[in-house]
Amino acid sequence: KYILFVNDFGGDENFNVYAVDPSAPAAEGSEIPATRNLTDMKKVRAFIYDVPRNDPDTIYVGLNNRDARWHDLYKVRLSTGDRQLLRENTERFDGYNFDNAGKLRLATRVTEKGDNEILRLDADGKSALIYSCTVFETCYPVRFHKDNSRVYLITNKGDSDLVRLVLFDPATSKEDLIESDPLKRVDLSKIGRASCR
Repeated sequence: KYILFVNDFGGDENFNVYAVDPSAPAAEGSEIPATRNLTDMKKVRAFIYDVPRNDPDTIYVGLNNRDARWHDLYKVRLSTGDRQLLRENTERFDGYNFDNAGKLRLATRVTEKGDNEILRLDADGKSALIYSCTVFETCYPVRFHKDNSRVYLITNKGDSDLVRLVLFDPATSKEDLIESDPLKRVDLSKIGRASCR
């Protein structure tokens, strides 16, 4: 029903999330429908982390309104703009990942040494490290597999210098290669959520 977009204020890179219903009548004095600012805050940057299919009136958004360095996780209702704080970011997370049922499952962060970490988020609020790579390597989750237990990762951890797509099982740490350059010359890139089904 809604088109979502982000926009900043005069190039200050403090992006807010907006919604517009393209089927709504044009706003007074305009040729287009009115837009609604769902994260109407000054000097705050918003990130859309997930738009769950099982709850089409919800998006999950990160806002750095409490601490400019870190984004807390909010659930935002598209129809009303109501915001609910889900997780205060006290662990220096720089990203969140949801499974196919819209459940928060993973977070990512960069350590003070510059290494990358992927952490499992448990229902009790605790986190546990499940995958990491050094500052000289790349690793991050793309999306969950349709079985909702394994996760697609982009990584070049270990012996390989080239980035590849793997299917990782957080329960067993098993890693299955999905795709890499067969000629072993270039990194894999531009993996979209739709590619991992």
